[in-house]
Amino acid sequence: MDTKGFMSILAESAMDTSLESGLGAGYGAKNYVLVSKDFCHLSTRLGFHFSTVEAFFGEKTAESYVWFYFKGGGADHYRKEQRGRLIQSILERFGFWVKVKGDILSAAWSGRIIFD
Repeated sequence: MDTKGFMSILAESAMDTSLESGLGAGYGAKNYVLVSKDFCHLSTRLGFHFSTVEAFFGEKTAESYVWFYFKGGGADHYRKEQRGRLIQSILERFGFWVKVKGDILSAAWSGRIIFD
């Protein structure tokens, strides 16, 4: 980490009113997972990164889907865009449809496209 990147993280966290204050503000405390035989939903927050993965695998391919969402990270605008493009290129290689807007990335895979 360089000084510019570190200062960007500090500035972003200082201006983010959604962050909890105090020593008990664990940035990994808002994670959960739901799992069944054919379904999984994982929502995780690690530091300033938030991601969600949801997957369902039915008997028919058209019923099956994987959905991925990613937002945030402690970096300047350029580095967030680079991170989004890297994740996009990886997911597209696996056949995902990917939409990136700013530092928000949404991706889907299914027997049919499930996003507009």
